[in-house]
Order: sequence, then C-alpha cells, then structure tokens
Amino acid sequence: MDEEMREAMIELSKDEAGSDSVQRLVRLLELSAYKIWEAVLVGNPCKKVEEIYLDMQNPQPGDLVIERTTLSRAKIRGAKDEIEPRGIQGIGYLLKITEEPTWTPEAWAKECGDECKDPIPTEKVIYIQLFDGREIRWTNADVLKIPVELPKK
Repeated sequence: MDEEMREAMIELSKDEAGSDSVQRLVRLLELSAYKIWEAVLVGNPCKKVEEIYLDMQNPQPGDLVIERTTLSRAKIRGAKDEIEPRGIQGIGYLLKITEEPTWTPEAWAKECGDECKDPIPTEKVIYIQLFDGREIRWTNADVLKIPVELPKK
C-alpha cells in the first residue's frame, strides 16, 4: 500500500472511527477480504489462485491484515451468512507474529514442579497497529493479508 493511502486511512480513523460511514466501510473491507479468501480455498487451484492464496496466507510486517478467526463466526440472528462487524479492532498493519510464553518462569516452576525439565509452553501472538495508531495483541487467532493493489503481470 502506498504511503499516501496509508496516511489517509489513519487520518480517517482518527477523525471518524465511530461514525456509521467508517463502520460500514470497515465492514465492506472485512467482507470483501473474507470473500476473496473463500474464493481461493479450492482444490487443485490454477497458478494465479495459488499465488493469491499464498500471498494472503503469509502476511509480512507492514502488510494490511484482517483478523480472520473471529470474522468467520456467524452472528445468530436468523441470517446464516451475516458476519458481525468488529469495527476497526480487526483490521490494521501487521507489526509482528511471535511465539511468547504462556506462563511466567515463576508460575511455570510452581505449576510444573521442581523436578520438571519441560520448557515453558508458548503460543502464537500477533501484533497489529490499528489505523488510529493503537497496538492490538491477538492470541489464539490468525490474520490474512488484504490485497491492496492490482496483481503485477
């Protein structure tokens, strides 16, 4: 994404994050990204579809991403495909994906016991910078890269 577009999205979210128009725009972005993701989940894909799949599945720091784990949960209201909007909390720029311990060393020693040689368990942690500059930490989640430019020929 070019820097001008990035700055415009940051300014829009600062000024209007709670407005109906921004919430609708975020929802459209969520739905579009999710539908693209669904479209590339095919067996024996052609080369272009496989490229899109791999690009979305493997976001890099700086990429615009969407947290997809909660996005796909249907809201129970009678409409079977309705996706509950989360506002700007699920969309932003990927900062990093790390593995972090789930216990402090002291708590793990107490839980595991003095004789325990097992390493402290870790979990995948995703850090996203929201459009308004806040940093969100996601655990037990997954993100997809949102395509923001036309494919190169």
